[in-house]
Order: sequence, then C-alpha cells, then structure tokens
Amino acid sequence: KVVAGYDVGNETALEVPSQTTLFYGILTDEVEQSRNNTVSFKFKGLQSVFSEVTADKLSFATIATLTAYNLLTTVRDYTDSNGVAYFQKFFSIGAWDLSGASNQGYTQITTTALKGTSVLEFIKKIAAAERAVFYVGNDGGFKFVSRVGTSSSTAHFFGGALYTADQAHTIIDVTKYGDATAKVYNRIRVKFNQNETETSYYTAQETWAWGDSSSSFKFGVQTLDLDIPWMTSAAAATVGESMLTEYQYPKKEITFQAKFYPPVNILDRITVSYAVIDEDTSLWGTALIGRDLWAASSLQHNEFRAKEFYVTKVAHNIDNFTTEISGRAV
Repeated sequence: KVVAGYDVGNETALEVPSQTTLFYGILTDEVEQSRNNTVSFKFKGLQSVFSEVTADKLSFATIATLTAYNLLTTVRDYTDSNGVAYFQKFFSIGAWDLSGASNQGYTQITTTALKGTSVLEFIKKIAAAERAVFYVGNDGGFKFVSRVGTSSSTAHFFGGALYTADQAHTIIDVTKYGDATAKVYNRIRVKFNQNETETSYYTAQETWAWGDSSSSFKFGVQTLDLDIPWMTSAAAATVGESMLTEYQYPKKEITFQAKFYPPVNILDRITVSYAVIDEDTSLWGTALIGRDLWAASSLQHNEFRAKEFYVTKVAHNIDNFTTEISGRAV
C-alpha cells in the first residue's frame, strides 16, 4: 500500500489526516533501483484480482432470489478447488460494502452464459445495471456503492480571488470546466437477453422533431449500448429510463489541482468556489473591473461560487504533494 500524510512536527510523529493510505495494489514487477539510489515499483490495482477468475466458476443455482446483493455475495464467498475463500484473501468478509446493490431483477444465470467472462467483467455489468460504481477504498475494502453519492458536501475548495476568514486557497489551478457534451446520451439500448433478436432489447429514447428544444436535435442522436443479458425486461426498462434521465442533457464537469488532500474519495460530494475577480465593489469599484464594464459572458470562464460536484476521479502526486480532482455536477 502507498501511505502519505502531513507530519505535525511533534515528538509523537503524528500524521494528518487519520487515514493516510492512498492506494492498495499488487506488485507486478521487480523493484528497480537506479544509480542515483531512487527506487521504483510497478503495481496494479487490488481490484485486478477479480480478473484472475472466470465467472463461470461461480455458482448461482442455489440463490433463491436473484438480486444484485445476492450475486455479489456469491462473488465474495467464492471458494476455489481447495475450499479457500479466494477473494476474502484480499478483502476480509467484513470489508465488503455492497450498499449500492439494490433489488434489481435478474433471470437465472447459467455457466454457459458466463463462458469467457471474468469476474471483473461480471461485476462491471452488475454495476451498470445498478447505476453503481465499484473500487477499492483507502481503507482497503471493496466498495460497490450508488452513483448518487453522499447527500451533503464533505469539503469546500477555494481558489482564484475567493477565500474566507477560516479557509485559505486550496485550489492551485482549474484545468477544465464546462459542459460534458461528450457524455450526452439521448438513446439508451439495454440488451437483457442472450438471443440476438429485437425483443432482447429495451430502448429508452425521447420523442423529438426538427427544430425543437430536445437533446436529440441539439446534440444529435447519441446512443449508449448496455449488454446485461441476465436482466428481466422490467429491470432493463428501469435501467434504460434512469440512464436517459441522467445523461440526456450535458452536466458541468470540472478538473482542478488542489493542495494535497488524502481524505477525498470517489463519489464524495464536494463544494468548489473559484472566481477570476472578487466582486467586492467597495474595494475595486464596478466601473473599472466589475460587471458594469465587462459583460457577464466574458466572466464565465472558470468562475463559479459554491458549486457542488460528485468526485469521479482522484490522482495524488506525493512528490509535489498535490491532488488532482475531477467531478461531475450534482
């Protein structure tokens, strides 16, 4: 595992925050030492262990009710030919957070249907059906959680001309901000049956006409295909319609570099405030640099106040002690 934090500088050598682990992985190569005495390691993420077992080795025949939770506990409890609970060697039985697994309906899954599919790919399909994400948390546990994220903001980042009396600048630079038009999907096709027929698909799409205000006219018909061949038709309809609601129109996305912040996790709800100028007219005067002179549209680039985002990506740089955070608007 990779551990990093701030040393508070006293004799007890305490670090903050309390959870300083950033990453769990598996060493994939030899440890290399250069002539200037630096050491390098090559890792792959701990979730890669799920790609080492094919899903046809899982047994679903004894599951009375086929829900996502029951399917994932079958993964958790899988034992190899020696009776060893394989995945629990990496994630103890108490380290599985399956809160994102709802009661979505699934049909009986056969080993034939899973031929050539890794357990990792199987989990990906279940996550797509449940509108969930899965990852290894900084506590080393396996997380399968809802895309909805936390209900309240866990941190507020300030940058540019904005700060408060008790909150200094934490944003170093905003590298990307705008509408995520590349992630607009206004036609969702869900394949819920293995047979290659039209009745094996559920299609969620809007009704539109030329010149209207629809997403399809504004952005063109953009199709997202989901292949989850173990779902009921009703479940496929639920997935398709919910995905259409989420991705029919663009949402704001942001990427910014901040001071090193280890506690941030995927799907945390964060607040971001950044402005090119401070609008304190008593100090600066609107006639010179305020909105009376500059049109509102000219100030929209990288300017927002108390906007909330769900974290979609985190990258820590422990050489420079910075954290790059990407997020999608709530």
